[in-house]
Amino acid sequence: MALEADFLDLCETTVTHQALSAEMSLYGNPTFSTASTTYYAHLEFGDHLVVTPSGKEEVASAILFVMSSSASFGLQDKVTLADGTYPELLRVDILTDDEGQHHLQVHI
Repeated sequence: MALEADFLDLCETTVTHQALSAEMSLYGNPTFSTASTTYYAHLEFGDHLVVTPSGKEEVASAILFVMSSSASFGLQDKVTLADGTYPELLRVDILTDDEGQHHLQVHI
């Protein structure tokens, strides 16, 4: 399913996604896949309360709307913003329409 042009027009930035690798570094730090995918996105700043999948309440500072009908992000994955930062992912919501997944809403 292709995204509607109106949604893509909202995208003022891109993000790069790397999945968490099953391997740890020599020092026990997480490592990430060498393969990465870049997605169009819209970043909306504003503090808001989020309930994480573990049931803990956290304050997120922004919502990242990832415009992809096939993207799959895990909370431990690395998402690099256009400015080079990689925020902690607090919750990932899959938003759907009548055809299936429409986009991701990532609370950071």
